[in-house]
Amino acid sequence: MHMIPHLQKGVKELKLPSFNPYYVPNAHITSSWMNGTFSNLTMGYTNNYNIKFVQMNLDENPFIKTEYVHPHLELNAHYELYGSLQQLRLHGEGEFELTLNDTTSTLMLEAHKIKRNGKEYMKIDKATYKITDTNILYVNLHNLFGNNQELTDRINALFLQDKQVYYEEFSPLVEKIVQEICHSWFKGVFDTFSLDELFD
Repeated sequence: MHMIPHLQKGVKELKLPSFNPYYVPNAHITSSWMNGTFSNLTMGYTNNYNIKFVQMNLDENPFIKTEYVHPHLELNAHYELYGSLQQLRLHGEGEFELTLNDTTSTLMLEAHKIKRNGKEYMKIDKATYKITDTNILYVNLHNLFGNNQELTDRINALFLQDKQVYYEEFSPLVEKIVQEICHSWFKGVFDTFSLDELFD
């Protein structure tokens, strides 16, 4: 993992953008109580993680499965949200902040082999990222009720009070971003280096 220090600024030769923070133009999520559009998303501290285990098969139907922990993640975005919560109609627009600690997740990469210039390479077909455990430290949907700051504060406090319940609503957003990061990183690596260069 000698490339990890380069994730801060990106690696142009591998077509990798900066991973701290990582930028996503927009994302959309729906849940039982909201329909939300998020734009100008940035996620920080994605390059800081500890690997718990790695399982690989580089023969037929190659795959790589990993489990790892991010000690700290910060997500910021602009949001527009419609929905209904606690018998209150929601229609908010503003800044969104989410801070997570001790996020345990799994990543599954499915691939196939190709030959190029007499060497074997692995092409990533699919990256699946799932969060299995996390601790929400902070969540804030600014201006959730426009100028009614008292009501906005009350609902944000509810998110923290029942954070594991409401995190299930926001987790697809986090998973989408980190999955995109992982796919970009591994695609850049495996497109550039042959299997012999990576695993000899």
